[in-house]
Amino acid sequence: MELQDFLDHVGRRAVIEGGSKQHAFMIRTAQDALQVVAELNTGYRAPAEVRALLARLTGRTVDESVTLFPPFHCEFGKNLTLGRDVFINMGCRFQDAGGITIGD
Repeated sequence: MELQDFLDHVGRRAVIEGGSKQHAFMIRTAQDALQVVAELNTGYRAPAEVRALLARLTGRTVDESVTLFPPFHCEFGKNLTLGRDVFINMGCRFQDAGGITIGD
């Protein structure tokens, strides 16, 4: 399964059944997200490094105006979109498998 197939599935608000290909994809992607988030939350990270980790987490370019103060938690990552001038304060938790967009 490809990312867009999964995003289309959740975009239709279709059920993700245990043991399905969507479920397996979600678990694999969540494990990748957990690894990036652990790296983000371990020690001090300069703002550019935080944005690079966010880009790795989301699979999208993150504008240099985005600011995030760790710790930060996210269970999927690939369905999170951040616009320009977004500020995320410490302790935020996002559950984005169904999609989260924070515009400019």
